[in-house]
Amino acid sequence: MRKKYHLEYEEDEQVFTDMYLMYYNNRSSYVYKMIVTFGGILALFIQFFASRTFDIIFIAKFVVLWALAFVAGYLLEKHVIRKTNVRSARQMGQKNYKLRVEKRGTELLVSLDFYEDKFTVVFQDQKEEYSYKEVSRMFESERFFGLVVGGVYGKKAMIGFPASCLEGTDKEAFRVYLAEKCTNVARGFKKV
Repeated sequence: MRKKYHLEYEEDEQVFTDMYLMYYNNRSSYVYKMIVTFGGILALFIQFFASRTFDIIFIAKFVVLWALAFVAGYLLEKHVIRKTNVRSARQMGQKNYKLRVEKRGTELLVSLDFYEDKFTVVFQDQKEEYSYKEVSRMFESERFFGLVVGGVYGKKAMIGFPASCLEGTDKEAFRVYLAEKCTNVARGFKKV
């Protein structure tokens, strides 16, 4: 079976930091939307049960305030929470990189091979094989790519690799290739 793409990188503290930053940014963009959505629904139910009526003026004000809450949540997440995420990712990256080195030693070379019907990850002579059907989410940031595997088919895990692994490779062709192969992911890579 012929390899379509071969990627290699050495895990270091920056790789761990970038992975956690991707995770935290994705989580915070999701959380603020959920809070504003459910907060708005709760406010609507409270208003309905308190007065048992809805008039057009209330609905118009409510929709405008709810839209403003989404805008405020977006701005808060983008300008405040993301800065906190950078700090948290740096701390978790340092901590977990040290644990990884203590547990595995200093040879932390990872290789990923993408074939027509599967992809493999090799780390310290341990080879894991995944079907493209196992990929449930795909993330991309400026510095990192992540594939979430498992869940329905097994234990959920994140397969991540730095964007620098794709130097000399057509990144757009790689994105399109994975988007076509990973049929359980609706819209390809999500930018975080």
